Amino acid sequence: MSHQSGIRVSQELADVFAKAVSENNLRLIRISIINESLVPNGTKDTAKNWESDFAVVSEFLEEKTPCYIFYRLDSKSSTGDYEWIFMTYVPDISKVRDKMLYASTRATLLKELGDSRFVDSVYGSTAAEFSLDGYQKHKKHKEADAPLTEREKELAEVKSAEANVSYSARKSHAAGISFPMSDEAIQAIQGLLQPDSTNNFVKLFLDTKKETIELDETVNIDIDKLAKSFPTDSPRYAFYLETNDPEDFTKSYILDELHPTTETAPMRFSRPKPPGRKGIVRA
Repeated sequence: MSHQSGIRVSQELADVFAKAVSENNLRLIRISIINESLVPNGTKDTAKNWESDFAVVSEFLEEKTPCYIFYRLDSKSSTGDYEWIFMTYVPDISKVRDKMLYASTRATLLKELGDSRFVDSVYGSTAAEFSLDGYQKHKKHKEADAPLTEREKELAEVKSAEANVSYSARKSHAAGISFPMSDEAIQAIQGLLQPDSTNNFVKLFLDTKKETIELDETVNIDIDKLAKSFPTDSPRYAFYLETNDPEDFTKSYILDELHPTTETAPMRFSRPKPPGRKGIVRA
């Protein structure tokens, strides 16, 4: 997956997180995008257990400003390191550019700091979603979508077969597979329609493991560079905004798009033949 927002992890953030992992004294790190860089923007030490400390998360959430939160659990991985939760907070009333920026930089942040350290990911737009109650609801929803047992798979296949028989009686073609779009993908597409959007291109990919359509990248790109932006080894969906000015959609523009003019070579006319002789005159 290739996100090209251009935002990178700062050395300061890399040092803070490395220290948090080695010394195990931090419960929370807030990360913000400042001056085109991912920087630490507030930390909180551990006080009690992770559930008791969870209330501090809301203290770091501002009404209109997105941010990332690294929250440390008390559980440890097989390597003996503490496990972390990765949170993305993007308020609905935040600026469109900020929404796009934070959505397209998540993968870079995780990749550069080591996504194996994070056992869960939470995305939300309200402070309530980042309360302990909100997180527990998130976990229940996630557990409800856990992989099925073999017996459950068999029952699901039987029900699916019955449904297909009933459906095929009404329709002659097979039903399609519906993969939902992630919040980041939806926001990226909606962002193209905003007057203050600085991007004109959104690219999506199909995550077959999660069975969702995810955001690959959202950038401002020239049309002659579109072809090179697509990977050669995997498919992509793409939305390209050719113009963002409604005044461009004139009658002549639409007619040219629907019925483009073509140049034709001038028709060549044969020179008329002279009239034939009516008869032969003998001397």
